[in-house]
Amino acid sequence: MGYVKLDPKFVQGLNDWIDAKNLKRTEIVEVFAGDGKLGKALRLPKENITDDHSWTGATQSTNQNWIQSAKANVYEKPEDATGTIKRFSLKKKQISLLVMGFPPDDTSAYEAAKELNSYFPNAQILYIGTGGFTPRFPIASYSFFDHTEDVDDSSICLKGKRENFDSLVRENYNQIINDEIIATLKKFTYCDDDEEECIAVHEGSKWCKQ
Repeated sequence: MGYVKLDPKFVQGLNDWIDAKNLKRTEIVEVFAGDGKLGKALRLPKENITDDHSWTGATQSTNQNWIQSAKANVYEKPEDATGTIKRFSLKKKQISLLVMGFPPDDTSAYEAAKELNSYFPNAQILYIGTGGFTPRFPIASYSFFDHTEDVDDSSICLKGKRENFDSLVRENYNQIINDEIIATLKKFTYCDDDEEECIAVHEGSKWCKQ
């Protein structure tokens, strides 16, 4: 997530939420991380901040700026989101929260959500982007939104106030961008009530609906 300026209010709210929920930062992973500035702001270990470096060659200024930031912030090997999830599973490391900000407009976010559910079924996704796939803001894919649902976050007590994900994170993000770009908690779900039917429909195809 390197194309969006990180507002201090949003970052602080997200860090407060992470602390209040007692989430271990070793179990929080950012994929599609770009230059890794969000992951760094969340104080994640470098090996938990990954990107496939598909932005390489975009523009000369982007390359120079991002290469420097990515070298400092991001896991040293180019790695796609599913590769990161598999690496954590193979190393028997836990993922409790998968952060993805502005994932590319292809099926990679869907594949990551599906893989996360396979290896870490209790994990949640912190998604930053549009509320659905639209031609105006082509982020993620129809497959991703067909196979994820929003999670209602339980309230927490923080500094004597009742807070939750919306009050600490989502509202701050809406204020600094606009109502079309949101930060929300999601979880993988099958697009059919019957898991076997969902799998059968999408067998051999990365796309759910085009």
